[in-house]
Amino acid sequence: MVARKEGNALSLEGDEDREGLTVYFEEDEKRGVRIARYEAIEPKSLLHRKEIYDYQGRSFLHDPLRDSDLPSFIPKKTLHTYTGHNKGVQCIRWFPPHGHLLLSGGLDGKVKLWDVCAQRDVIQTYIGHAKAVKDLCFSNDGARFVSAGFDRFMREWDTETGAVLGTYTTGKQPHVVKIHPDDGKQSIFLVGMGDKKIVQWDTRSGVITQEYDQHLGPVNTIQFIDNNSKFVTTGDDKTVRVWEWDIPFAIKYMADPGMHSMPTCTVHPSGKYIAYQSMDNQIKIYTGGERFRPYSKKTFKGHVSSGYACQVAWSPDGKYLCCGDGEGFVWFWEWKSSKIVKKIKFHEKVCIGLLWHPVEQSRMASCSWDATVKLWD
Repeated sequence: MVARKEGNALSLEGDEDREGLTVYFEEDEKRGVRIARYEAIEPKSLLHRKEIYDYQGRSFLHDPLRDSDLPSFIPKKTLHTYTGHNKGVQCIRWFPPHGHLLLSGGLDGKVKLWDVCAQRDVIQTYIGHAKAVKDLCFSNDGARFVSAGFDRFMREWDTETGAVLGTYTTGKQPHVVKIHPDDGKQSIFLVGMGDKKIVQWDTRSGVITQEYDQHLGPVNTIQFIDNNSKFVTTGDDKTVRVWEWDIPFAIKYMADPGMHSMPTCTVHPSGKYIAYQSMDNQIKIYTGGERFRPYSKKTFKGHVSSGYACQVAWSPDGKYLCCGDGEGFVWFWEWKSSKIVKKIKFHEKVCIGLLWHPVEQSRMASCSWDATVKLWD
């Protein structure tokens, strides 16, 4: 292996798994030494198909699906298993708005785009993180997405070409990334950081335009509410905070000795409720409208997810709520009665990611630390 110094960075060459790796250092004033803090690799993408466009000149981003208002059903069998990640898969996201493609982020540092409707193969691999991918977020039209990794970098990608449009870092670890939902603010995204801050980036200028700094622990979730004029965050400090957009002071603060950390959340299709995975093996419900508050009438329990940030999912019609657990099972509750209606073994290891298809009501996608992504129907 050959090392090449460039200012405050050390570039390593000759290792196949760490080719072009750059290690950034920070000075430790107490001990007077330089310590490696985070690493970066030269980003690239791999197209796994011979042609980007079909005979009609349409790329793989062309959406063949349409809206549907049919009732939702609990899936019964595995439709397809996607393999390709070398390690566990941390997160999955549907291509908006109809989910004909699926994006996955792995512990191997790679992001993969999968075909859901036709060939069910891997279309493109995006390689831009030296460590595991923590979170992903699509723009409203799916043309771009942002990936956040344990290497302390956020990268903005062109979904079709695989080009990196921007690279962002504060030198701290990102936990969650969220692009602003408004069509007029698609150039702005929020990142919940491990240093207790929520950082607001503008991709047009490439600079931080706002910091929200009142949490006392790493920030785990960001959810927009009230017509996107506010957003809610949770953290390892076991608190919930509500913020006005672009104002760095929380307008509401919730904390209780009985509260636990809530590392994942999902919003009801109506936008009226938000479900949070709580580390006391319960799913807590909050109202998601103008008055954000706990909705104590409904609590969902029975599963064991403590220690894992298992994703929560709602069916498109809001009839069912579901989540994975530490043993690879997926639990289904009826929203109206809060009763368990089914429990299905999805994976051999923890089922960390779970999504209900937006238009095909009996179809779901799941991912696990067993290195697979599965499609269910």
